[in-house]
This record gives sequence, structure tokens and C-alpha cells, in this order.
Amino acid sequence: AKLITYPSTHNISIYFNMLKPNGVLKNKAIRIALNEAINQENLLKFVYKEEGILAPSAVSPNYKSVKIATQGMQTYHQRADKKEIKKLLNGLVLRVCTMERFMFLWKGIEYQLQQYGVTLKYQIITSEKGIYSQLLTNRQKPKEWDILTWGNDDWSSNNPWTVFFNYRTSDVWSTIDKDDVMQGYIQKYFELKYNSPEFIAMVKKIIKRAYDEAYMLFVPSPNIVLAVNKEVDYTPSSVLLMPLWKAKITPYHWSVRRGHYPEYRKISVLPRDDTKK
Repeated sequence: AKLITYPSTHNISIYFNMLKPNGVLKNKAIRIALNEAINQENLLKFVYKEEGILAPSAVSPNYKSVKIATQGMQTYHQRADKKEIKKLLNGLVLRVCTMERFMFLWKGIEYQLQQYGVTLKYQIITSEKGIYSQLLTNRQKPKEWDILTWGNDDWSSNNPWTVFFNYRTSDVWSTIDKDDVMQGYIQKYFELKYNSPEFIAMVKKIIKRAYDEAYMLFVPSPNIVLAVNKEVDYTPSSVLLMPLWKAKITPYHWSVRRGHYPEYRKISVLPRDDTKK
């Protein structure tokens, strides 16, 4: 096999539960400090294995509008005062609800937060349905978790609206208590022509508002990473909808090969090195 990677508009949404009665994450200073404690550069290097991109917001900068809107924006850690962070976070205990597939990321986050005296307690869920049952009923009946992780994948739209639903307090996807300014921004956003200058300006306002209020825990956005039979030539899309009909195979693919697989084809090859006959 070979690995094929491609820049993606997928996001990992990490929610702060501001609806939890007496929850510590109602405190904006705590939310900011948690974001400042996250060293995205180290997560990208040691956890993502460089398969992603730094993201100063909860939206992938691989969206055209988001790339423009976040130009020059720092991640929280780049501006942080470590002594002040520890004063705010030392002794904090947080309940984390996450799908099992994101534990690779949480182990990296946990290591970083431990440096500031934060303890994490996990509720690990194996299915997306289980995550939905926690998230989508939280507005109706707030849950005990403080943080929840969901894979907010972009299926086909190349539009960051799925992340912006997280900020719309009239929506079950949101864990924000109240923000009339943000609601006005999002309402206007859905009325604007896609990728127009006015649209991009509103994207910037929404992202800046979410950044200033630290509405979510911001982590790098992942690439699409696929293991592919090395006798297949395939370029994935940046979204979850896979154009598998565009895949091509060499004469050595198992489905069409005649005879034994040649020994020289078994050695490691560079991706797309399908020219050797």
C-alpha cells in the first residue's frame, strides 16, 4: 500500500459546554486559558504527524473564505502568558466526552494540559450516534460533560456553514448560552452571496467573535489520509464525498493481473509510480 494525503476542509469540533449549570466553562477567562495552553504546533508535529494545518479557529483554513478571513490571525498559544494560564487552570478537573477515534488527539491535549495542572476524566463513546445523543439533547437537558469532541466533516459544500451552526444558539448543535451579536452575524451570513466580498467579510466577523469569546477549543484541522493499494492511482477530494469513479488501476492490480505478482513490484514505491512495466 501507499499513503495518499490531501488538504481537507474537515474539522474536529471540540465544544465547551456553557449550558451546564454551574459549569466552569461559563467563565470566558477559563475558556481562553485552555486555548492558550494548547500548543498547536506540537500537536501538528507529534500527534497529527504533520498531516494537517494550524487553525486559529474551529474552521479549516483550507476554505477559501476562511483562509482570507484568518490571514495574520495567531493561534492562542502564540500569544499566551504561561504563568497566567497556570494561575487560572491549576487544579481544574474537566469531564471530556469523545468518540474513541479521537483519543489519539486527546492524549496529546492531555499531556499539554497536565503542564498547567488540569485533570481530564473521559467518557469514551464508540459511535457517532452516541455522540449525537449527548450533543443534540444538551440544549434541552444540559449534560454533565464539560467538553465534547465531534468529527465535523465537510461532505461536499466547500462552505463553512456546518461549523457556524455551533455558534447559532437557536440550534441544537450549539452549546453557547446566549450571544445576540453572533446570532445577528450568522443570520446575515446566510443571506449573502457565497464567496462574495460581503460574505467573506461576514465570515471574518463570525470567526473573530468566536475567537474573542473562545467558544470552542481550537486544534489543527486534519488532512485526508488514505491507505491505497499501490497499483491504484487516485486523487481524493478535499471533502468527504469521494470521487472513487476517478480511480485508475495499473495492469498489476489484483483484479486484472494475469499470473503472479512480480517481485520487483513488492518493494516500496513512491505514490503514483505506476509507469514501470
